[in-house]
Amino acid sequence: MGKRTEHGMTDHAAFQSTLEAAVRRHLGAPGEILELVRLTGGATKLTWSFVLAQVRRELVLAPAPADAERARLVSFLGHPGERDELNRELAARIRAGDIALDDPALLAHLRLSLVEALRINNPKWIGAPASADQ
Repeated sequence: MGKRTEHGMTDHAAFQSTLEAAVRRHLGAPGEILELVRLTGGATKLTWSFVLAQVRRELVLAPAPADAERARLVSFLGHPGERDELNRELAARIRAGDIALDDPALLAHLRLSLVEALRINNPKWIGAPASADQ
């Protein structure tokens, strides 16, 4: 499907192109659309276009915030690691009481992570422009 990056992800442009072509082919075939509507309990072309827009935003916009989150976690926790591992460690340290819930650095990290996620998942809610076909 594409070249793998150092993070184990496939080439986003190739994946996006392949995904969009597949979805457009699928949405363009009336019999298949009716079957999708039946199988999904009434989902429409509009619903699927929203799904496609969400997937497109994920593919285009998610890598940079993920890298930024990882960098913040490395700085906060004081050692390198993969983002998921660092997030698990952060959660464990919060549960253990090693990191206070009102720690300013923790709160700044959580706020920024939330804003970054909302820019992808619901850009109109956050009021931030998304560059990948909202």
